[in-house]
Amino acid sequence: ALKNAAAVFTLAALVAVGWLVGSVRASGGGVVFPLATPSSSPISPSPSPPPSDPGTEAARQWTVAKARGRVPVYARPQSGGHVERYLPARTRYGVQTVLLVDRAREVRGRLWYRVWLPAPPNMSRGWVPASRVSVYAVDTKIVIELSLRRLQVVRDDVALATFPIAIGRADLPTPTGTFFVTERLRPRQRTSSYGVLALAISAYQPKLYFWDGQGQVAIHGTNQPQLIGQAVSHGCVRMTNADILRLSRLVSVGSPVIIVE
Repeated sequence: ALKNAAAVFTLAALVAVGWLVGSVRASGGGVVFPLATPSSSPISPSPSPPPSDPGTEAARQWTVAKARGRVPVYARPQSGGHVERYLPARTRYGVQTVLLVDRAREVRGRLWYRVWLPAPPNMSRGWVPASRVSVYAVDTKIVIELSLRRLQVVRDDVALATFPIAIGRADLPTPTGTFFVTERLRPRQRTSSYGVLALAISAYQPKLYFWDGQGQVAIHGTNQPQLIGQAVSHGCVRMTNADILRLSRLVSVGSPVIIVE
């Protein structure tokens, strides 16, 4: 466990301690790092809705939207409606903002996507105009079973890999729900508390709202591998350094992350 409150994992704090951030590939999903990463094929916008639930057995592929400039988010798919919020073109780490698409709808000849948002409260959704994003497909998802201390990478309902994990402690539990990978971050120092790599996800630990970054959760490595299998974190999911590197090669930025008890 971390030894003091100042060391609590919030993604904003990583910048201050020297984290490196890659740039989004121009052709698709993911962030460029000196690691092998799966390619994500660009796809053309279509009125046909993608799978509406990343957790369903039927889903084989998921659509990820990548921001083209600042993106307005609406409560309903209608032009001229009230803008609930604007999403920046890039995250605080300079990585292009991505959104996991829930469904698509055409309204008066204009295509809209309902998306999961990378912002609290957890599992927030809203509608964005298709014209303000580009889209690509991913075919792997992460499934985390907290009670089993297990993370699996799934493609076509087949587990490609299974990893042991550490999870949030009882008073700062790892959130459950449907989330997605928002970016890859890696530390300058491989011996940091967060290991060699972190996959930031769209989940937030609400009890850490007072921290800069609002308690954003990540799946990350560790310099304390002996704690894997325990409930010891402040909400994040810990893996061994070897496992987080392997996981990063199997999933893309935008890949769904399903966390269940």
